[in-house]
Amino acid sequence: MPTCKQCQHQFTIYLEDKEFYQRISVPEPTLCPDCRQQRRLLFRNLRVLYQRKCALSRANIISPFAPDSKHTVYRAEDWWSDKWEPLKYGRSFDFSKTFFEQFKDLFIAVPVIHHLAINSENCNYVNGAAYCKNCYLSFNMDYCEDCYYITNSKYAIDCLDCLSLSKCERCYECIDCLDCYHLLFSERCSNCYDSYFLSDCKNCRNCIACSNLVGGEYCVFNKAMDKLEFEKIKIILRDKNNLNKFKQEALDFSIKNPKKYYFGNYNENFSGFNIKNLKNSHWCFDSSDLENCNYCNYVFNAKDCMDYTIFGDKAELIYNCLATGINSYHNICCMACWNGSKNCQYCTYVSACSDCFGCSGLKHKQYCILNKQYSKTEYELLQDKIINQMKERGEYGEFFPVGMSFFAYNETVANEYFPLTKEEVLKRGWAWKDEERKKIDPSLLICLQCGKNYKIIDKEKDFYLKLNLPEPELCHNCRNKNRIDKKIKPTLFKRQCAKCKKEIITAYAPDRPEIVYCEECYNKEIY
Repeated sequence: MPTCKQCQHQFTIYLEDKEFYQRISVPEPTLCPDCRQQRRLLFRNLRVLYQRKCALSRANIISPFAPDSKHTVYRAEDWWSDKWEPLKYGRSFDFSKTFFEQFKDLFIAVPVIHHLAINSENCNYVNGAAYCKNCYLSFNMDYCEDCYYITNSKYAIDCLDCLSLSKCERCYECIDCLDCYHLLFSERCSNCYDSYFLSDCKNCRNCIACSNLVGGEYCVFNKAMDKLEFEKIKIILRDKNNLNKFKQEALDFSIKNPKKYYFGNYNENFSGFNIKNLKNSHWCFDSSDLENCNYCNYVFNAKDCMDYTIFGDKAELIYNCLATGINSYHNICCMACWNGSKNCQYCTYVSACSDCFGCSGLKHKQYCILNKQYSKTEYELLQDKIINQMKERGEYGEFFPVGMSFFAYNETVANEYFPLTKEEVLKRGWAWKDEERKKIDPSLLICLQCGKNYKIIDKEKDFYLKLNLPEPELCHNCRNKNRIDKKIKPTLFKRQCAKCKKEIITAYAPDRPEIVYCEECYNKEIY
């Protein structure tokens, strides 16, 4: 077994992995799955936003790129326009320098889009979105509408303060839920309606504080009761103290009940967590509709992909990429490549391009290297020569070096899933950004957790009123952090079923308090 060159832990490269590497002609990875994921997420800042100006129009914008960033940042409408020409930044390849040295210079020079909101409407305060409408301070989402403070979700409507939803509507403070409606304070539920404080429930209606319940109605702590009695309990939940009391009691009740080793539906030959419709796919998380895909996180509708973080949407043969999707095909080590881009390698922020290597900011281009145009023959010869040089240096197939990231570690999604202290980050030679402490205005709302000011917008107030909920006492960042801390992390462990002692591969870490069963033991107890 190889040893990860970053964490020094041994990891396994499976036969199907090796066959995939041979198919696309890349070397075997030198990092373990977790470190590969961390490397990609180091280039993803979703939530740390800054006020700055567009370098082209001088318009005020909200962007994940700090005002002191080295990169030129254009407002989205300017970046997509024909007001500038990415090919003018083109340069010839210099074999006396490494590829990454030359690409870094290009990467800094070419303007980047101020935020990622592809084909979205009225989504000025979002990032990492596609085909969304009327959303606010929400991140990493697709096909969502009228959502606020949600993350890693798709096909969500009228939801607030949620993490990892799929096809849900009017949900609040939910984590890892599928096909649910009017569900509040719940985790790992599917097809549940009009309920509070559920965990690991399926096909439930009008239930409160239940766990592992299937097909329940008018149940509290898994016990059925009269409808009128149930409605009385719903009424007392309008009081904040009663709501918090039920929340804690529901958590205590959930911990006492066994958990199935994974959460998901309709999967075949798989491993992972929060997954649906997976076939022959392993080490996948928050993903759906995948076939022959390994090491994917928040990817949907994809085939024959590996080491793929975020997006999908009719993607095929993607390797070691971040935020790449929409009819994309055969892309290697790319970041933010969309709209039918194919046969691209080491490209960033390109749309509808094909056969490009080491390019940034291009749209509808073909046969380009470092943003310079070539003929088909010239391109193929030069690309092969560059790849051979990268292979000799042990660089080819590796994602972009950490030093090329726009962001400090504590600005990125990597810090959410792989938290490190400032000392640990600096010891690795990575960037860290100390937070500027703003003056607190006592006349405004103050977060009880971080002590910062925050606000509640009018549409948010309407949501709380509509669902009879108290307004939150924490800012949206602290609420998100608390959900991240509760969520099962995207990695796998070997442990034994708590009942039959059979070995299982699960995302429930051995040191977690949950009682974890294999599927057979779980089904015998629950159904």
